[in-house]
Amino acid sequence: MPNHAPESPRISDLLEQARIGDQQSLDLLLQWSRTFLREEVRSTLAPQLRVRVDESDLVQKVCLAAFEQFAQFRGVTHAEYAQWLRRVLQRDILEVVERERLAAKRAIDREEPGTAPVRNAVGRQTSPSRRAICSEERRIVLEAVEQLPDSQREVVQLRHLKQLSLRETATRLGKTEDAVVGLLKRGILKLNEILRNRGLNDVEDQR
Repeated sequence: MPNHAPESPRISDLLEQARIGDQQSLDLLLQWSRTFLREEVRSTLAPQLRVRVDESDLVQKVCLAAFEQFAQFRGVTHAEYAQWLRRVLQRDILEVVERERLAAKRAIDREEPGTAPVRNAVGRQTSPSRRAICSEERRIVLEAVEQLPDSQREVVQLRHLKQLSLRETATRLGKTEDAVVGLLKRGILKLNEILRNRGLNDVEDQR
């Protein structure tokens, strides 16, 4: 006997009734949408974003957007409605990703002004001449880092030379992120002073 399980909770019927203004159907459709979107968020959102984004807020935002745009939905089946919700969710996730990217860039700009010499010293270079120049710059930068006070030197080495994240650096040193930011600022200021005296004058980060 073939298994033809009915759609649950009869999304096609709810869609039909919701379109003619039946409030109970709208409420049931909203309830189903929340459950569906919560599962989609958990399976779609990258782990690094899940720890930074409130799942309930994102689900609520997508539900609100979907119901504001409900009149634009032309489908009639469970599958069509689910796919439409996924598109609305994907758009909002992309907005979250872009917002986090810009926030991360602003954090770096606030945290680490004037870090171009250190970044250049550890960056990849392709041309032989540029590699030679950067090899000399790297030697100068490493020597300058060694001249920093111990606490500043350790932070700069972990954050820039070993390229740990701010959180990883703070954890490694047993300090708060704010304390690490303060050490970085002072360390970078001192490092740039040393580097200017060594002839590396392009100390501002060009982005």
